[in-house]
Amino acid sequence: MGKIFGDPKVIEIVEKMPAGSPANLVCLDAIKDLPETLSGYIIPVPYTVNDFEEVGGGNYMPSPDLVNRICEARGIFGCDGGTVEPFYLEIDWNRLACKFDEPPKMVRMHVGYIAKKRGQVMMEDGVMRTSDECVVLYNAWERLCADRWGPEEAGTNFYDPKIVKTDPNGSRYYEYSYYDKNTKKTVSSKKYLKYDTRSKRQLSFDEELKFAQRKADTKARNVVIRVITGMNTGYTKEDLKAGCFYFHRIQRSEWSIKAEQAAYLKRITDPQHVALPSASSEVFDSPHPIIAEPVNDTPQESPPESQPETESEAEPTPQKTHQQMLIDVLTTYKEQNLVPEARVKGVDSLLGWLDKTKEAEKSAYWSKALTLLSVVEQSLPEDKRIEHEGLEVGK
Repeated sequence: MGKIFGDPKVIEIVEKMPAGSPANLVCLDAIKDLPETLSGYIIPVPYTVNDFEEVGGGNYMPSPDLVNRICEARGIFGCDGGTVEPFYLEIDWNRLACKFDEPPKMVRMHVGYIAKKRGQVMMEDGVMRTSDECVVLYNAWERLCADRWGPEEAGTNFYDPKIVKTDPNGSRYYEYSYYDKNTKKTVSSKKYLKYDTRSKRQLSFDEELKFAQRKADTKARNVVIRVITGMNTGYTKEDLKAGCFYFHRIQRSEWSIKAEQAAYLKRITDPQHVALPSASSEVFDSPHPIIAEPVNDTPQESPPESQPETESEAEPTPQKTHQQMLIDVLTTYKEQNLVPEARVKGVDSLLGWLDKTKEAEKSAYWSKALTLLSVVEQSLPEDKRIEHEGLEVGK
């Protein structure tokens, strides 16, 4: 069973927290039952009032800086990638030009960006799981219409001359009233116009679109982190009284890392596990059948029949080639059960290749064939080895 790491006081706080607490995002049942190859960490992420932004309706959202700290504490990867593409929409050009008395004139414009991101986190079984794709659209046009232009249009009834007034310095404004909680009286005030001309609206639109790409990317990243950690979309002041979030992170245990390193060192130092070159393994240890070198199928003219030679003119018996010597040596080792079990498959593949290949000594794999012979003989006693001059590696 894996061990839970962290400050003992923090672990105690998490264990005593009530179920459903907005501050507790630790799955104790999962990290208590981890295998020995994994370890669970409980990590606190403290915050202050400045780490949240008010979004209206008494709700607060975590700032990008706080979300980054949460991402690191939870061990989330890959959310910095993804795609960000421009977004086009048909808009009413007359609204941008402040021509409210004319019917809508629809034009297609670049109004924002759409970002798509995913994230990865290690789960209780040690597998890196990828989250669903989170898509965020940052539409500068809609934000301006709803947050800036709309309130001013409503307050002036689309800039009605009866409502809009002008200061002696030429600044235009409209009057409005609000209730002052301190004096408990209704107070009248002036609000100067900011978006009453096409140039002012175009400037505000350009300023909003200037950072739309970065905002879409950041918001998509924040959504990925909130989804993986299970955080709320928004928090009230009551939810933030704890002053700290608690998360768990799963990673490979110290025992697992040390065991893997020990196994690696044993493998590279054990003479019985000398690794063949990658090309040799590809040829001689491949489970797939070896394809012989291409043979020229062009019909050749048969040589003219020669007269039988006399005994004195007969050619001497040719000596064995190195290819045949290698076949004989490996076949003998195999028949006498001297080939190590780990190399039987490779020897069988090599014999098949030698049998099908003409002039194997000229092949690029000949040196690898001799390497396999050398590896096989390393495990044999001296008295069991067959002499074979010319079959040494490098000759």
